[in-house]
Amino acid sequence: MAIQYLQLDWTTYNSYTLNLAATLLSHDPTVNEIVAISRGGLSFGHILSDLLRVPIWTITIQSYTDIQTQGEIKITAKLQTSIEGKHILLVDDVSDSGKNVRASSRVFKRIGPQKK
Repeated sequence: MAIQYLQLDWTTYNSYTLNLAATLLSHDPTVNEIVAISRGGLSFGHILSDLLRVPIWTITIQSYTDIQTQGEIKITAKLQTSIEGKHILLVDDVSDSGKNVRASSRVFKRIGPQKK
């Protein structure tokens, strides 16, 4: 079965990002830092970092051998900062199987971000 994609134009993408940022800014506790899953989460994370005025960090997780074939999850670049006790927003571009988010969550649980 072929993967289906929801393609957004930049105007819609930006609108969704602005709405999310406004929602995040109205919540307490606020986000201290953003962690973007590279490569896909970089654009989204960059825009949110600017809007929320918080630092952005990256973790690189690779699992696709081509655009439709997902293989083994590999963390190829680790987080280069401490997130202990901080409120972190984890961003990526897609969630098809959820494997990248689960792999990141396992790493983060060991690092110790703040919990609500």
